[in-house]
Amino acid sequence: MNNRDLLKEAIADAKAVKETAIANAKAALEEAFTPYLKEKLAAKLSEMDEMDEAEDKKVAEMKDEKEMKENFDMDESKLDEYAEEQPSRDDDGDGEVDLDEMDLD
Repeated sequence: MNNRDLLKEAIADAKAVKETAIANAKAALEEAFTPYLKEKLAAKLSEMDEMDEAEDKKVAEMKDEKEMKENFDMDESKLDEYAEEQPSRDDDGDGEVDLDEMDLD
């Protein structure tokens, strides 16, 4: 074998050693960081779920509040309609109903 062939063989061996070292380093990094990354991902997903639940609760509360307001507004309008249907009890025309002027018997 001449020097040129030995040099080519040495370069090929060095490339193989380099590729093996990179693969081993990659495997070691994956092994070292996978549990940490899984833990962090699980914590983040849990945090996001809690935020979603809190947001869903807030939306439900807002919906309930809106429904209560709508029901109140509807009840108030029914009360206004009822009041308009009733005969006026303002005998003296001052805008107030005087209980002492009413015939309660």
